[in-house]
Order: sequence, then structure tokens, then C-alpha cells
Amino acid sequence: MQIFDIGHGQLLAFDARAGQRVRVMHGRIWLTQSGEPRDHFARAGDDVALAPRARTVIEAIGGARVIVERSRPAPQRGGGASFALLRLRMRLRRAARALLLQPA
Repeated sequence: MQIFDIGHGQLLAFDARAGQRVRVMHGRIWLTQSGEPRDHFARAGDDVALAPRARTVIEAIGGARVIVERSRPAPQRGGGASFALLRLRMRLRRAARALLLQPA
């Protein structure tokens, strides 16, 4: 994570890496990337996902503070306890079928 204070009219330029994003902490910015069809105008609280390997230029509109960081991975669904419950459900179904198929 890198924090940058950009003065009014100043530019910040860098080559974006895979999975990076810009978070605006204060002020407003104009963000453009090589090869991307549209520019982004963002303000405090906004996040902008960056295209990998694109030259990125950020201009502050009246001064801004931004954070350039890697995106956090999305939380995995269905792990741990969910998997254990699924296994238990499968075992109970097998046991119920076995009981139903037994001769009386």
C-alpha cells in the first residue's frame, strides 16, 4: 500500500500491476489509463480498479490524497463449517436410504 498526497494540478503516473486499485481518501481526482476507453472521475470514498500493465495517470482536482493498493481477495464461500454440514447431510441421506431399503 502506498499513500500519495497530490497537489492541485499535479500528476501521479505509474504502471499499474494486476489486482491494484486506487482509493481516494480526500479530495477529487481524474484518472486515466492507457488502452482504456474511458477516464474516471473519483472523489473521497471512491475506489477505482486498475487495468493491469496500463500506464496510469492521476491528476488531483483541488488537491487529493490517494492510496494505491492491491485488491483484497473476495471471501471464499462454502468453506469450513459449510463443507462439514454438507458432508453430514450426505451421510444422513445415505443412512436414511439404507434404512428404507432394508427388508422388514
